[in-house]
Amino acid sequence: MSQRKYVFIVLLIVMCTQSTSWAARPAGNGFRTLLLGRDSTACDSTAGMRRMPGTAGSFFFSLAVPGMGQWYAGNRKSAKIFLAAEAVLWAAYGGFRFYGVEKRSDYQAWASSHAGVSATGMDHDYYVAMENYMSLRDYNEEQLRQRNLSGMYPEDDIYWWQWDTEENRREFKSMRLASDRALNRAVIVIGGVVVNHLISAIDGLREAKKRSGISTVGVAGMPEGGGIVYVSVPL
Repeated sequence: MSQRKYVFIVLLIVMCTQSTSWAARPAGNGFRTLLLGRDSTACDSTAGMRRMPGTAGSFFFSLAVPGMGQWYAGNRKSAKIFLAAEAVLWAAYGGFRFYGVEKRSDYQAWASSHAGVSATGMDHDYYVAMENYMSLRDYNEEQLRQRNLSGMYPEDDIYWWQWDTEENRREFKSMRLASDRALNRAVIVIGGVVVNHLISAIDGLREAKKRSGISTVGVAGMPEGGGIVYVSVPL
């Protein structure tokens, strides 16, 4: 018996911003292409999934929640690995974020106690200037020598600082750097979360492909921008 193939085309960019429907169009060479139209309510949570191929379901499940596509495809061990990785990443993000914010509060309070800073919530450049100069006047004089007038701060009660000792200025710098490092690591962890979602989605698609006997999986660009994932299933 000859095998016929159907190519399922699934939009990756904002599939459910408008109502959609499946429309079949001949593609030649024994293929049939299923496209998304705009004349029904296929984005309904239950009806939409009944219409969606199992492979696409696994892909989008894992894209939303890492491991769910693998669970949907029957690979519980792989699903637990991706879910565990997601939990660890979010725990790491929470830890870095909490520590960074706490350290930021600490160095702002330290500046108030030892440099006479009366305001909080200054921009990042202001605190970097504080850690490198004993007083606002020293900082502004250096900016004048460098002809950097835009970098100067008004010498008033809001912006004024004067460190009581060199040691306290250095301690402030240590706390400020620790806060920045923690907050930067939190951002890196968010990147890891995104990567985990993408890898899990691709792996979920692979698991569904093995289960369904899909012969081809690919990605293609769209002329108007964005991209699509297509899978070919032998029937």
